[in-house]
Amino acid sequence: MSNARWSTFIAALALIIGWGVFRSPPPPDIHHEDDARPTADAAKLEPVPILERTMASKEAPKAERPHRFEYQSELDKFQSLKKKVFLSEDEKGERLRIIRDSRLLRALGLRLTETTINPEVSASQDAAIDLLLEALKEGDSQVASDVLRSVIEDPKVEDGGLPQAVREHLAGIKAEVLYHWAALMPNEASRVQNSLPGPVSRKIWDRVANRHASNVAESLAEAAKAATKAD
Repeated sequence: MSNARWSTFIAALALIIGWGVFRSPPPPDIHHEDDARPTADAAKLEPVPILERTMASKEAPKAERPHRFEYQSELDKFQSLKKKVFLSEDEKGERLRIIRDSRLLRALGLRLTETTINPEVSASQDAAIDLLLEALKEGDSQVASDVLRSVIEDPKVEDGGLPQAVREHLAGIKAEVLYHWAALMPNEASRVQNSLPGPVSRKIWDRVANRHASNVAESLAEAAKAATKAD
């Protein structure tokens, strides 16, 4: 994953961790001098990192035995090509073949909605998002868009019967997919609210939409400042 993509992913995941998307607002805090509960200042502390929360959570599932993804070799090849600055003509053709493979793209959608948590699955999910975004721009864009939409519409993150760690993992994936998909497909993104499967997904989308609006406002402010300096 490129440094830019990695930074964006960390930012999106940090937002998810801090949002409390699975919880209702707490009752008003009534402080007593002999009350041992945390004061309001405790709410200002930075959220616990996702890996620490996963390890500490009593609900966290035991690591499952890694299982190889059917299209792992294609994912590995795609990642290898992404790292290269210059591609040969053969390599360019191989890259196009991968991002235009509709069966591969559809399989990536299933990979992104898995409830298994282990390093192998997570690594392939990171690569899957990279590949789908490239396919959206230069490959089979219609299939890639359909697959990304299926991830957005997937209801597993709404399932209170799943362990919290699994739901947080799925929320992080959905947040990143929404973030990039909304930027690349703004016309479709404007209608995404009608496709969300439940309140958790709607909270994720609200924050993603707010982040996009904030980015636009910052860009406009920077442009205005640059124009003023030019005058």
